[in-house]
Amino acid sequence: MKNVLKISIFALMILCSAMVYSQTDDNANQIMQKINEAISQGDCDQAQKRYNVWKEFTQTTNASVESRIAECVKVKEDKGQQSNVTNLNQQTQTTNQQPITKGVLTVSADTVFFSSTGETKLIDVTTNAKDYEIYNLPIWLKASKQPDGNLQIFCDSNPNEKQQKGQFIIVAGDKSITVNVVQEGKEIPIPLPVETDSSTVINNSVSTPYVTEPNHNNSSSPISTSSNDYKKDVFGVDLGIGALKMYEWGTFIDLGIRWTHNFSPNIGLDIVNVKFQGYTKGSFGNDGVFHVMTGVRGYTKDFAKDMKGYATLKIGWGDQPGLQINGFAYESEIGLYLTKTVLTGFVFNGTYFADSTGLTNNSFYLGWRIGFDF
Repeated sequence: MKNVLKISIFALMILCSAMVYSQTDDNANQIMQKINEAISQGDCDQAQKRYNVWKEFTQTTNASVESRIAECVKVKEDKGQQSNVTNLNQQTQTTNQQPITKGVLTVSADTVFFSSTGETKLIDVTTNAKDYEIYNLPIWLKASKQPDGNLQIFCDSNPNEKQQKGQFIIVAGDKSITVNVVQEGKEIPIPLPVETDSSTVINNSVSTPYVTEPNHNNSSSPISTSSNDYKKDVFGVDLGIGALKMYEWGTFIDLGIRWTHNFSPNIGLDIVNVKFQGYTKGSFGNDGVFHVMTGVRGYTKDFAKDMKGYATLKIGWGDQPGLQINGFAYESEIGLYLTKTVLTGFVFNGTYFADSTGLTNNSFYLGWRIGFDF
């Protein structure tokens, strides 16, 4: 499998090189075609200018083209001498001749950098020629001339980890400028350190300035995970209302405080949960029920911003001060975190009471609850 992968990569490199060389040959052929057109039209100066560009572009010379340009110049000089003799006999030299204008070509940047995600850059091109042309543009770039004469360059995102570099040539009249282009390689995500306990961190990735080390000075500070942020120790207050049945159904107010220790983003332990359910009629305290419980608390993954589900299952001890009875208690709760600190849900609990004489009685509570984490 590794050999097949190596052969595929090597073939891809050969294909890309062939495409680049093919484009280079096309551009060189275009320049040579314009040299031939200039020679056939007797425009020796333009042919020489294009030949100079061709030599810089291909880093080679062509003896045949040089011979043809020299012959063109000789023919033009012979014609010029004959024309000068005729002109001297027919007209006088004028004093208002226009000065010869030298070619001008400048750009705002001779090296252009692109981000790995791709972007568009604008190069200011200044020339006194009628127009300019672009040669040897890399295959991963696109260029377009703007109405104001400037040059817009665009590239897509770089799929490779390494930089990609290239250059192209801007030609205007007898002037040419080489512009270098560089695009950064694709950034590879670095895995965050994995915390095994409050004092030991195992980092399987290479050290990088883009990774922020966890803060171990405070064990209750948020710890970054792949999908959730959680605090190890949470203190909460719960408020609720519901119906409780002992001898008959009645409306009760539910009040409680709790201390939760989370072992991971998905599981925790309600170490202690102290609650009181007070009767809305009669004696609020004497007719109410006290509970002290402990149990597990589970969380789902976030399915919206700061929103997740939760459920609890707890056991403990219940006491009814008015009747002086107490016994085993249990509770289950299911609900939803609306934010990181506000939760709401439905709760069901029950208590098996027994007095000193052995008389037993059961109570059941079903209600709605809202909680706040700190």
